[in-house]
Amino acid sequence: MRVHTGDTTAHVDGSKQRALLGALIARAGRAVSTDALTTALWGDSPPASPRKAITWHIGQVRELLDRPDRLTWRGGGYVLSAEPGEIDAARFEELRTAGLTALRDDDPATAADRFAEALGLWRGEAYADVPEHAVPDGEATRLEGLRLDVLAHRITADLDLGRHDALVPELTGLVAAHPLDEGFRARLMLALYRSGRRADALEVYREGRRLLVSELGLEPGPELRAMEQTVLAGESVADEPARTTGPAELPAAPRAFTGREDDIAGLLAVFDDPGAVCAVAGPGGIGKSALALHVAHKLAPRFPDGQLYVNLHGTTPDVKSLAPEEVLGRFLRSLLGEAPAAALDVEELAGRFRSATAGKRLLIVIDDARDAAQVRPLLPGSPTCAVIVTGRRLLSTLDEAVLHRLEVLPERESLAVLSRLVGERRVAAEPTAARDITRHCDGLPLALIVAAARLRSRPRASLASLAVRLGAEDARLGELALDDRAVRASLAVSHRELAEEVDGARAARLFGLLGVADTPDLTVPVAAALADVGDPAAGELLGRLVDAQLLDEHDERFRLHDLVRLFAKEQGVPREEAVDAFERVLGHYAGFARRILGVFEPSATFRREFRVSAAERPGPSPADREEALRWLRAEVDNLHAVLRQATTMPPERAAQAVTISFLVKLPLHYAKAWGDMRTIALQAIAVADALGDPELRLTSHRDLAEMLLPLNLVDEALVHLGIALESVRLMDERSGEASILGITGAAYRRLGRYQEALVMFGQGVEKAREYGLAQVEAATLVEMGFLYAKLDDRDAALDAQERAAVIAESLGSPHGQAITSAAIASLLYDKKRFQESADRFQHAIEMNRAAGQEDVAVAADYTWGLAEAQYAMGRKAEARVNWDLSLALLQRLGLITEEEKERLAGEELPEPPPIISMRRT
Repeated sequence: MRVHTGDTTAHVDGSKQRALLGALIARAGRAVSTDALTTALWGDSPPASPRKAITWHIGQVRELLDRPDRLTWRGGGYVLSAEPGEIDAARFEELRTAGLTALRDDDPATAADRFAEALGLWRGEAYADVPEHAVPDGEATRLEGLRLDVLAHRITADLDLGRHDALVPELTGLVAAHPLDEGFRARLMLALYRSGRRADALEVYREGRRLLVSELGLEPGPELRAMEQTVLAGESVADEPARTTGPAELPAAPRAFTGREDDIAGLLAVFDDPGAVCAVAGPGGIGKSALALHVAHKLAPRFPDGQLYVNLHGTTPDVKSLAPEEVLGRFLRSLLGEAPAAALDVEELAGRFRSATAGKRLLIVIDDARDAAQVRPLLPGSPTCAVIVTGRRLLSTLDEAVLHRLEVLPERESLAVLSRLVGERRVAAEPTAARDITRHCDGLPLALIVAAARLRSRPRASLASLAVRLGAEDARLGELALDDRAVRASLAVSHRELAEEVDGARAARLFGLLGVADTPDLTVPVAAALADVGDPAAGELLGRLVDAQLLDEHDERFRLHDLVRLFAKEQGVPREEAVDAFERVLGHYAGFARRILGVFEPSATFRREFRVSAAERPGPSPADREEALRWLRAEVDNLHAVLRQATTMPPERAAQAVTISFLVKLPLHYAKAWGDMRTIALQAIAVADALGDPELRLTSHRDLAEMLLPLNLVDEALVHLGIALESVRLMDERSGEASILGITGAAYRRLGRYQEALVMFGQGVEKAREYGLAQVEAATLVEMGFLYAKLDDRDAALDAQERAAVIAESLGSPHGQAITSAAIASLLYDKKRFQESADRFQHAIEMNRAAGQEDVAVAADYTWGLAEAQYAMGRKAEARVNWDLSLALLQRLGLITEEEKERLAGEELPEPPPIISMRRT
């Protein structure tokens, strides 16, 4: 390891300095914690006080640097600041990227220079004199892999430049050092072959095959086999123009093509079988034709008898699709030089085509196919001919074909496309706006191409201005249209074709209704509600949309890509039909929420029976809480979307949105989804207030107030409680007043208004008993007990908690029993009744586990209380076990640090952490 400062070079001699500097260099620009530096310096054997030692070593490293302020403490760790090009590893990766870009731009000379410069930075193995534990796991291995990759690409660039003679000695050495690396062996074969040493090239292949078979039990891979065939046949080789004796009809390869490495590799692997047929499918604008042509040009050297190409115009707007007999006529003219007799039917033409292609090594590209029937007559019969077909639909009935479905581009590749089309400098100058543009284009190459065209047409316009325009959903599809390229038009073709199919109109109608629901994804039952059909029929309609590439399916859930979603919203569903469909979706989610609640809290009778509507749709119930949680987490984003949409519907048709919020509150609590609880409650309030229904206003405002109190947003909670109380007094049925009084008492308690709180609790208990609301009575008694304990009236507190416990047990509520048992246990501890306290804490732990809450902070509280009771009885070993369990949970939840955990674990009678103390006040 060396540090260059100006004209001087300092060797880093101390092993600890090398370890420290290695750890900082590997994470340059990022804060490195003292824990990470401790590991870097001492591995698994740190000293007793590592922080002081680290500070000393940091000072030593600063003396090596040209500026001490390069190494500073910020963001919870030490940060080593470095400019671009100052760290060899970073500079190496920058040069690698530049070389790869030059290769893609067909500039092998620049590529070779960049790769050579990158390799020149290496002076041995990466981090060779730095302890292994000082750098992130796998970093040295990663860099070595990149070094070999750069070396391989530099050799490829040199081969492109005709330097094959000079490369033979170097490649011979590399093959000797890496005998099982097929890439180096294939390049050596190519260099020997181009140097006129064909026999030597074949001997290199035979030696490689022998090693692979004897040591790995494997035959050579496709690259090595293809090179052997090239040498045997004396053909042109990769990276040279394809020489053919027949037609060469492939359109030019798209110069702006970038990315899709996995797709390219997958397609090339298919054609290891020279007679393969591959059908590439995907929605309009996904880049099927560009990929097919890119791959076809790579494959062309393998097919010396020529390449045939046809665009069937299966989905081209306003262009008639080609019939098979037209295409066969074209192909025969290309192959035979004359037109077939006009009277021949499609079967006779297909037969002549198979005869004309028999035994020939031809590549045939059939672009934009409508369906398998259009393609089937065009397939040659010879196993020496390969075919690439593209089409929007997955041609699953084309038995001969390997099916390959294209997906949208990831962000990295989308940015690469934009950079290639607009220019790297322009994109690099506005990286945030560039990412926004690619996000709005949703990874669709057609959208990226149109966006880039808009930017190219206005070279002085900022990327940010286009990003803003694309950010407006109602204008996005309009922006993504220019000249003859438009995302909306491309999607319209698929939609129109679907509507024109037999029974396709129903699927096309459902597509428009998906825009009404506007949820992130959906299931078959939601589609059934939208379309007002049964689940089997809905599943069939969704399948038609998937086949038409208007919908994606994954694990029995369906999703519209973002641009397709916007197109669905444009379908102009009549307002009344849209409202009816949306009301049915609300009915689905109300039934869904009611069934989920029944699993979590079967004793919550009032909630479960609240506002049962005839519009609710039946469905299966989850088997247990674990399954209910999975269902809830899968649907919570959809619940947000549905309740958000409900605020735009006529209030009288959206009342079920409030019911959904009311039913889903407890399940969301069990799921610890506090943010979701609050957002959904606010959405429900908007609907309830617009509707003016007193009961719905009562439930929505009261539920939100309950959520706000634990967040100490007491004043805001009191506002909502006031609205709830005003609403209940407008109703004939006044039972809701009981819970409002209890919650108001809890709010006053948090404000320190204790006597007012006791009055509210007392009135709440009386009202709850009057209306037979056992659950409300128990909850209010618990709050009253907590307040009495705070006021040091232990007897009154114990009385209130024991009354609440009796009710919780009668209701069969594990959550209620856990709370009351823990409260009673704490009071018994204060009265020095330690065995009874321990028994109650144990019961609280068991009930909490039954409620599915064993991984939340309250579980640590109960276990800590049990440990304290056990310690007070002299059962110190049992107490230590439970304290350790409590500390482990608190640390896992991020409520205490690892250092706090270790400190408290070392104390015989540890003080409760603040989170435990807080929960007891």
